[in-house]
Amino acid sequence: ASVLWSRLFLKEKLSWKHYGMIGLIVIGIALMGTFAATLLEYVTGAVMERIFKMRYWDYSNQPCNLNGYICLTSSIGWAGFSWLLVRVIHPPIDRLLQDIPFYLTGPLAGALTVLFVWDVVTSVRQALDLRELLTKLTEENEELRRLAKRVERRLNRGRQ
Repeated sequence: ASVLWSRLFLKEKLSWKHYGMIGLIVIGIALMGTFAATLLEYVTGAVMERIFKMRYWDYSNQPCNLNGYICLTSSIGWAGFSWLLVRVIHPPIDRLLQDIPFYLTGPLAGALTVLFVWDVVTSVRQALDLRELLTKLTEENEELRRLAKRVERRLNRGRQ
């Protein structure tokens, strides 16, 4: 694929086969990225709702949605983001990473892993705290409604 792209930029004449191959590569990237991102979005939404008893996004009002976790318009967006990631964002990052000396890759990977795990643990704790807070607020809201009904009944008795 990179040979085809370099020929494009070197302005060499390409045959229809080359253009067809480039088109298939672009379509393949978009399709694989769309499938992977949409699957990840569905699984993440379902698992987070089960664990935290809360929906962080809901596509129920969108056309062509599946259980409100994914929808067609979102998946089309993932196709564009996949192409953008592979063709625009990844190349400069790859060049930057190639410049890192080999002896630093292990320690850097270890440090990034520790930071990632710390972030996941912190995020899960915060989400669980949020779930607990929402549960308490719901219970207090119910208590306030019960009190409001009692007050209303007493006021209605006093008027009679």
